[in-house]
Amino acid sequence: MEGVKSNSIQVQGTNDSSIVSKLSMATCNYIDDQYLKYFVKKPQRRSALINRGYYLRCKAIEHVLELFLSSNLECNVKQVVSLGAGFDTRYFWARKYAQKLKKELVYVEIDFPEVMKRKISLGTEFGLYQSDFSNEQSQNIILRTENYAAIGHDLRNMGPQLHSALSEVGVNFSQPTLFISEVVLAYLTGSQSSKVISWINHNFSNAFLCIFEQILPQDGFGLVMRRHFEKLGSPLLSICAFPTKESHTLRHKTAGFKVLSSVNLHTFYTNCISQTERTRIENLEMFDEFEGWHQMCLHYIILFSTNSKSSEVAEVCQNAFGVTDYNCMFPKMTRIDPDLAQIIESGKSLEPLQLHGHCMASCTIAQQSYEIIAGGYGIPIKQTTKRSAPHSRLPHLIVIDPLNPVPHTCKPTTDKLSFPLHASLVFYQTTTNEQALLMFGGRTSPVSCTNSIRSISIGKQNGQFIFSQYNIEPKSSSLPESRWRHSSCILQNKMVVIGGRNGSKVFGDIWCFDLLSFTWELFNMDPGSFEPRHSHSIVPWLSGSSEKVIISGGLGENMKPLNDVMVLEISDGASHSISSLDIQPALVARYSHTSHIVGGNTLLLVGGVELAGDGTCNTICVIHLPTQTWTRTISLASMYNNCPLRVLDHTSALLLKEKECRLVVFGGGSNCFSFGTSFNFAPLTVQFAL
Repeated sequence: MEGVKSNSIQVQGTNDSSIVSKLSMATCNYIDDQYLKYFVKKPQRRSALINRGYYLRCKAIEHVLELFLSSNLECNVKQVVSLGAGFDTRYFWARKYAQKLKKELVYVEIDFPEVMKRKISLGTEFGLYQSDFSNEQSQNIILRTENYAAIGHDLRNMGPQLHSALSEVGVNFSQPTLFISEVVLAYLTGSQSSKVISWINHNFSNAFLCIFEQILPQDGFGLVMRRHFEKLGSPLLSICAFPTKESHTLRHKTAGFKVLSSVNLHTFYTNCISQTERTRIENLEMFDEFEGWHQMCLHYIILFSTNSKSSEVAEVCQNAFGVTDYNCMFPKMTRIDPDLAQIIESGKSLEPLQLHGHCMASCTIAQQSYEIIAGGYGIPIKQTTKRSAPHSRLPHLIVIDPLNPVPHTCKPTTDKLSFPLHASLVFYQTTTNEQALLMFGGRTSPVSCTNSIRSISIGKQNGQFIFSQYNIEPKSSSLPESRWRHSSCILQNKMVVIGGRNGSKVFGDIWCFDLLSFTWELFNMDPGSFEPRHSHSIVPWLSGSSEKVIISGGLGENMKPLNDVMVLEISDGASHSISSLDIQPALVARYSHTSHIVGGNTLLLVGGVELAGDGTCNTICVIHLPTQTWTRTISLASMYNNCPLRVLDHTSALLLKEKECRLVVFGGGSNCFSFGTSFNFAPLTVQFAL
């Protein structure tokens, strides 16, 4: 990546975008910052995902800064140097916090001269900086006050000039000094960024480094992230040289620093943000971008290190972020090397299908098997290209032959009707002449969802697929609450609906809709026997003479990821039972995946978001149900035909052969934080041995 050129003007431009996002986040009451507004000329409201991401970014840096300022290190003054500070307003918070602690503070901000001059000009216009200093006295010092200095310097050129400027503004090179680098070093080459760390170690004897950077450049989300910055002309030049938390840790150790704590943002959010505070921010805005949120959290780390030899260091910041690593909660399977699945059909040769948040069911039309896709968020299939039209909620039913996955729209016999997001769709057949698709629930708007049941019939007329639909009116007074991100299946003339969520609640209930009497029944379960969840997966399992449902993973209350596998058994009449399988080794938590049963006793968990290891979602987990054993992991490529492959929030169909499995993945993708929305380009068929 060091051969990729970076435009310093475009790198400076990332500051302008970042400060707008921070103001949006503050305006929505994520944090209290009365200074951001002075540095943004054209405020914009960002998405809830971006607001949450910038909130967590601010809290992570603030956490370390607060820890440093409140420490009992023996020194006359606490020094903070912010590298690549841009228009950040953290100085004003730090000044107030230091005054509260009755401690002296020296705060220095460094960035390109053009950036610092613009910042000081804007701040001076609103009376934020008071100084008699004239920058005619120094080439690099833009502003100096009693406890603040702004230095214009290009961090690609570490050397005597920067040392001189820091000395001139009163920095003591032996005093404890916290260096903050918030998404800065990634824009430098690997050698340039390492030189920054080495220079600090060489010139400061009591330095503390707080590094906030992107990681994991090679998976689907990482590829989307990298391409975003490359398109802007500000590529992440060093991310491939230091792609993991471990590689960052090794670099700091090599440069003479002891790494005190290093975690990804998901671990930080779980361990360092109180449940009360998490509940507060999770209720500020309507939110349904869990996949993008967790993927973003897994692709950023905050690292805290020091070169100080003081015995007080351990007291100050050892284990600053709580537990060492989130992985300890869900051990990653390492006994068996992953097998690689073969992609056997090219998305380039197929009609595009770009969507996520849809539902799918298999059905028979004119004695031929098809997959029916409804709803979702994406691009209408006739408008889809690699440089595609704006995406939106999709209004059509789509019919696809899994053996020749070319999507066809299905025309309604009445006026065009919309379909909800994250609904469920099942195929029901009573006799050879009576069959229908049943859609339940789903999100109908950003703030509304439904508990209606639609019956959808599909046929062919003059070579064109057509459908009709009507709402089924239940005859029972007891009904499930409206929901989305639930799962459903058909079992013994009943539609079983499991879990889901609405705008404020995650459901831990199981409902059964009798397709003969049109009545709902709520299953009674022992308290604690089934955790509330959404974005899980279910699949019917014919075990011996009984029909069961396998429930796997999901997100629980308080966004708790689940790694369990449950078995629901329904007998004739009203009797039922639910139990947990003790899968060994312990599974990695997973949600937004699909599942299939192969050969009667093998469970496949396909894709999804994993919250341990490297966070990749492009895997298939193979579980032998009779022995409750996780036997294999099958990996999918992170990119195919030069397109990032993201197997999450998708649907899939299993095609069986004599000695192999063929799995067709339809759709998949998510909002990728501030990097745009990423979709798989077309249906993808993968092959692996049984």
